Amino acid sequence: MKTNTVMKPIYLVLLIVFTGITFSGCKKDKPGDTTTRDAVLYWTGDVAVDGCGFIIEIAGTEFKPYDESVIDDSFKQQDQTEVVVEYRNNNEHKVFVCGLQQQHFGIIHVVSIHKK
Repeated sequence: MKTNTVMKPIYLVLLIVFTGITFSGCKKDKPGDTTTRDAVLYWTGDVAVDGCGFIIEIAGTEFKPYDESVIDDSFKQQDQTEVVVEYRNNNEHKVFVCGLQQQHFGIIHVVSIHKK
């Protein structure tokens, strides 16, 4: 009977160790980390004429760049362009007025962007 009481703590320790090893392999992007992803860059027109500027779609989610001036004006020649974007996501959100509608977007800080 004493072997059962000794074995239970050993199983508990093994369970804790294996659980720790399993979840230590998962890494999520931390706010402030730089990430590089394939994306689609949309030019929706100047905000001054009811457009919404640049919108970047990454894995089905649309974002607004924090500073659109880092994106070259040559991207305004097409409505949409497949790109590779390096960015920081600080989990910021903002409401933009695009035309007559308010739209909620996540904000990303573009480090670099180029055609795919």
